[in-house]
Amino acid sequence: LSFGFWTSGGVASIAKIMDEPVSPWLLPHYFANPLMMSLFGFLVTFLFNDAPFYDHHTAFVLIRSGRKNWIVAKVLYVVIAAFLNALCWLVASLLPVLGRLQFTSDWGKVMISLANGQGASIAAEHDIPLAFFVSNQICDQYSGPEAMLLSFLLLWFVGVFLGFLIFCFNAWLGNNWGVIASGILSFLALFSTTYFIYWFFGNKLLYFSPVNWCSLYSLATGENISAPSLFHVFLVLSLCICGMIELIGKRFQKYDILL
Repeated sequence: LSFGFWTSGGVASIAKIMDEPVSPWLLPHYFANPLMMSLFGFLVTFLFNDAPFYDHHTAFVLIRSGRKNWIVAKVLYVVIAAFLNALCWLVASLLPVLGRLQFTSDWGKVMISLANGQGASIAAEHDIPLAFFVSNQICDQYSGPEAMLLSFLLLWFVGVFLGFLIFCFNAWLGNNWGVIASGILSFLALFSTTYFIYWFFGNKLLYFSPVNWCSLYSLATGENISAPSLFHVFLVLSLCICGMIELIGKRFQKYDILL
C-alpha cells in the first residue's frame, strides 16, 4: 500500500487541480517502473515460500484424502492464491484515487494528460511529487478496459508461474531452492530494462525475465516490436505452468512424506 500511494498518489492531486474524475484504469501503468515489477516478484516469492505447504497434519490428510486429491488441492491453492494476489494489486492501484474515481469506458482526461505530458507539467508547476508514468503507446494500442484486463491476467499468470516454480524446485531439490530461483528472477526484473543492460542486450533479456511479463510496458507495443509479444508470453507461461504441474504430480505420486 505504501508503494501504491507513492506510485499513484500524485494522480489524485492532479485530478483535483484539473477538476476532473479519474478513470479506474491505473493498473496497466502501475508497473511502468521496474521497481514495481521486482517488488511484485518478491512479494509472490514470500507468499509461496513454504511450498509444498507441509504441516504436522499433512501425513494424516494424505491418508484420508489420497495423494491425487492432495496434489489437486495444492495446485488449486497456488492458482487461487495468485488470483487473489493479483486482485489485491488491482485494489491497491485504485485506493490512492478512490475519492475522485469514476468508471468510464475510455482512459479519461486525467490519464490522457499524463500520457501527453500535460499532467507532468501541472505536477511540476504545483510541486506535486509524481512517480506515475503513462505511455502514449499503451493508451493508443489498448482501450482502458482492455489494458486493465490484460494487466490483471499477466499478474495472475506470472504469479501462478512463480508459485509453481517455487513448488517444483522445493519439491525436487529441497527447501529454499525454489525461493532462490524465484528471487533471482525477481532481482533480474529490476535490471533487465535499465539503460546499461539495454545498451548491451536490447530487449533480448526480456525473453528470459518472466517477472517483467507482469507489465504491458515490457511487452511489444507500438514500434517496440523487438520485445516479447502477448502471444509469446501467455504461450510460454501456460506451457511452463503445465510442465511444472506434471513434474509436481510425478514427484508426489510416489514420494514418502516424513513428518
